[in-house]
Amino acid sequence: MEMMESKRWLLVLTIFCVVKMTLAGTLTVTQRDSLFLEALRILPEEKIPVQFRSKIQPSPIKCATITLMDVRRHFNLFTPEQRGLLQKLLERPQLPLSYVSPDGLFKIHYTLEGSDAVSPEDLDQNGVPDYVEEVARAFERSHQVEVIDLGFRPPPGDNGKDGPEFDVYIQNLGSQLYGYTQAEDQINSTPREDLFSFIVIDNDYDVHFSRGLNGARVTAAHEYFHAIQFGYRIFQAEDEKFYYELSSVWMEEVVFDEINDYYQYLRTFFTRTDVPFNQFDRFGHFLGEALWNIFLQKKFNRLSAGAGFDLLRRTWEIMENNVPVMQAIDQSLMEKGSRFADEFVEFAFWNYFTGSRADSVNFYDESPAYPEIFINRTVEFTADTTLIDSSRSLTYKYFRFLPLISDQFSVTGQLLEPNRWKFGALTRSPGSNPVLHTFNIPSGQNLGFVPGSAEIVIIPVNIFIPENSNGTANTEFSRFQLTLQLGVLEKTERGIFQIFPNPFIVGQHRRIFFVFVPSEKTDLSVHIFSADGRLIRAVNFSDGSGMLTRSSFVWDGRDDHGDLVASGVYLIQLKQGNFVDLKKFVVIRK
Repeated sequence: MEMMESKRWLLVLTIFCVVKMTLAGTLTVTQRDSLFLEALRILPEEKIPVQFRSKIQPSPIKCATITLMDVRRHFNLFTPEQRGLLQKLLERPQLPLSYVSPDGLFKIHYTLEGSDAVSPEDLDQNGVPDYVEEVARAFERSHQVEVIDLGFRPPPGDNGKDGPEFDVYIQNLGSQLYGYTQAEDQINSTPREDLFSFIVIDNDYDVHFSRGLNGARVTAAHEYFHAIQFGYRIFQAEDEKFYYELSSVWMEEVVFDEINDYYQYLRTFFTRTDVPFNQFDRFGHFLGEALWNIFLQKKFNRLSAGAGFDLLRRTWEIMENNVPVMQAIDQSLMEKGSRFADEFVEFAFWNYFTGSRADSVNFYDESPAYPEIFINRTVEFTADTTLIDSSRSLTYKYFRFLPLISDQFSVTGQLLEPNRWKFGALTRSPGSNPVLHTFNIPSGQNLGFVPGSAEIVIIPVNIFIPENSNGTANTEFSRFQLTLQLGVLEKTERGIFQIFPNPFIVGQHRRIFFVFVPSEKTDLSVHIFSADGRLIRAVNFSDGSGMLTRSSFVWDGRDDHGDLVASGVYLIQLKQGNFVDLKKFVVIRK
């Protein structure tokens, strides 16, 4: 009760509340003025005071939701002149006409006069402009998909202002801005930081990547999901902003798959692999990171119908308990038998198979339309080759090797901070499916026989998640050294070190191979378990001479009764005396 009273006191004390002071802090004069100019970009040029027009960057912006939230949080730091201009952006627009959607959930506010006017075209002659009716339909569809179909909670609404409906305002916006969701009052009946809100969208989308009604449709899906997000909690740190935006861009693709407005952000994403995953950067890299959700959606949905959507919704449910974004992502993946670090490496694999390398069966459905990833270096070689480089946390690089001879190849290297890294390697020969490996540099990885016509791509992935959440922690670089060498790496470690293909797709792959090195030269056992611990298959190994050496176990996907197993995550256990090794793999039944 005391906390509720404290929240009410804050709302009374500050008109534009700095929400529980989570991100308030202080801004330098330069940061304050930069935020002020960023907010002015919301306005069309004719509404921007003349003295500021030349100072505003002309580049387009997608969504002003995050910018306006920052303005609210730092409102008391602006100059009186700046506050006078910004206050108008935080208030609800005043528009004379309105239309309630057929489902009664949305009230669309508009005008037929002035620069904010919508097209008066009314083909059905019912007195409501067709543009307004289509906007209402777009929000109805967004609600159907996001809330009814996917199970996200409906947004808290707008606190009953101007009726029970959720309010959407149609105005002429600037800088190719699509729209924004404006946070208003904090909800005092809950202990978390959730907010009422309203939405503003453009009146014609005449200069946007997706023009006309298609622009309005993707904006409805995008901004409505922001309103839904505000019902779970608002972002609490600089390094959480990216997830709010990538999730809303992803939702555009879910609700209006046929429009593909997100294509415009992919070139920056595929070019700037040096931008950390959790950075809200000025290049808009985070908008292209909608692919992260698209990746998880497809990967886990094919394991079990709807599992990908459940995973992504679960992340928000975890976040509402004030769990940081990156931790919530990892925790939701742990509940599915995985971890963020493992999925981040696989994400880097998926991002290689686009454009001319596209594989829409195993990777992104729309990968032929995507740009190709930036290759940091391409090397032709006939002898052992060593590379030394560095990366920031939550980034990855691509090194492409073209062997001029056919041979066995392996990868090894050196790291100062091994726990910060995972490495991916893929070999791809003409006419063959790629072979993917995930490994740690200290132990290295055998790549097997690679013909001279193939390519080898090594992907160093920095999986380190900085604890510092002030937006500056990702400036530190970590160095790595990798060596691609001819011949087989003599491994001294023991246990299972290679599983392929993984995932094992029943119907596409005949068998899955588990390559292992015994800890001793005596009998050993191999057991396969389901994720819930049920024994699926058990096999004992012995060569009869007491000289068991490197070997492999081949499995056809059937249990001890001869029945094909279901799709899911499975565990293979290698046991020899007191030595036990356990690895995860995935089975997909089509």
